[in-house]
Amino acid sequence: MPDTDSAAPSPEETSPATRKHSLVVRNGDTCELREIPGQGFLCPICGAALASAPYDPVTGVPSRKWCACCENQFGWDDLISSDAPAGAKRRRWQELREEWSQHTPHETVAKQLGQLTD
Repeated sequence: MPDTDSAAPSPEETSPATRKHSLVVRNGDTCELREIPGQGFLCPICGAALASAPYDPVTGVPSRKWCACCENQFGWDDLISSDAPAGAKRRRWQELREEWSQHTPHETVAKQLGQLTD
């Protein structure tokens, strides 16, 4: 069984349309998950809408579900070890994002990643 990330996300209002959840991962880094109330969470890699949270909003346990758009499995493809250096989770998401964007139409990349920034 692979190591899992652990976290206790806490929501923070960022705008009427988007909520941020702080995700504390195994190595102590804090990453961000975004949720559109009434619509669900966004994939932290590609920004696509997800049917369920990529990490449990209360416990922070990865869902092990797949994003249909970028085809990454949360807690597996984005796994980092507990002794990973600071920033490792964000770097891993960025690596996966770059791989996805290389074979995705520019318009889709721009639209979806726009949802992950303020």
